[in-house]
Amino acid sequence: MTIDLTGATLMNFNFSNCHATQARFGGATFTGTAVFGGATFTENAQFGEATFHREAGFGGATFTGNAGFMGATFTGAQFVEATFTGDTVFNEATFNGTAWFDGATFTGNAEFSGATFGQPPRWPKGWRLEVTGEKARLVRPAGWRPGLRTAREHWLAIRSLRHESGLHNSV
Repeated sequence: MTIDLTGATLMNFNFSNCHATQARFGGATFTGTAVFGGATFTENAQFGEATFHREAGFGGATFTGNAGFMGATFTGAQFVEATFTGDTVFNEATFNGTAWFDGATFTGNAEFSGATFGQPPRWPKGWRLEVTGEKARLVRPAGWRPGLRTAREHWLAIRSLRHESGLHNSV
């Protein structure tokens, strides 16, 4: 099934355990809860510029193609046990509440450049956000430094630590 709800306003949307080849939710506004738990997206899934006014639940969802959440705004986001096998882009996304990624699996690139977090995100165990210049991506191992809200703040903290330790090369 292909679904295109680009720009739609959706209230209490439930797509749990559904299967879609192509899914387009770009610019959509979710006014109630948005449930995608257990859903499978076999090709590209686009949520760019979507706004989630309440909790967005993607727990156990599977993205076998690319997943795009660029510029999306989340009140709360739950991606616990989600599987991403293609590239995943959360660049410029805003997470106003907690962003839960516990147990999620990322096989392709997971980019978070310019993403902002109202609270420290919950990454999968052993994963961390790596910042190089203006780019931020999720990598193994180690952990996210608590208290940092944006990729830029993380980058500045690393830069400061390197400067203090005498390592002046760029991050």
